[in-house]
Amino acid sequence: MMRFPYVAAGVFMPKNVFLFCAVLLSACAVTPRGPDSYYFDCDTPAGDFSEWNRTIAGGDFRITGSIELWIPRDDPRWQPTGNVWFIGTDSRKIGLQALVARDSPDRLQFRLRGPAAAGAPAVFASRNWKDGAVPFTLTLSGSGDLGVTVGNDTQSLPVGKVVVKKIALSCSTADFHFSDIIITTE
Repeated sequence: MMRFPYVAAGVFMPKNVFLFCAVLLSACAVTPRGPDSYYFDCDTPAGDFSEWNRTIAGGDFRITGSIELWIPRDDPRWQPTGNVWFIGTDSRKIGLQALVARDSPDRLQFRLRGPAAAGAPAVFASRNWKDGAVPFTLTLSGSGDLGVTVGNDTQSLPVGKVVVKKIALSCSTADFHFSDIIITTE
C-alpha cells in the first residue's frame, strides 16, 4: 500500500508536488502588480466609428502606449482617424488625434485637440503610416495643461480646468490598433 504523507485541500499529494504548489502560491502572493495595460483593435468600415472607454478620477492624468494604422479606408465625408481622448463631465473631448489627410494618403498626421471648436488644430508630427506603431504619451495636469509626445515630437496646449470623467480610444473609417495602453492618475 502506497502512503502519501501530505494532504492539501482534502487531496493526497506526493511531497514534491505539495512543496511546488506551496512555493508557487507564495510567489504569486508577493508578486507586485503594476498598472493594467490595455489593447484595443479599432476596426471600422468607411464612415463608421468605434470607441472603447474607461471611467477615471483624479487630478493629473497620463496615458502611454502606441497607436498603429493598419488599414485606412476611403469615405467621401470622413478621414481615417484614431483618437485618444480625455472626456470631461460636460462631454467635451480633448486629446490626441491621428489622421490621414486626403492630400497626404501615406502620412499619419498628429494634432493636439483642445476644447475650442474654432478650426482644425495644427499638425505637429507626421509619420509614414506603413512604418508601424508610434509610441505616445498624453498628459493632462490638474491645472489645465494638455501635453503630448509622439515619438520625439512634443506639443502642449493650455485647456483650462477640465473635470475628467473618462478616457476613450476611438477610430473612424480605418483599422487602428492601440497597444500597451497604460493609464495613471494622481
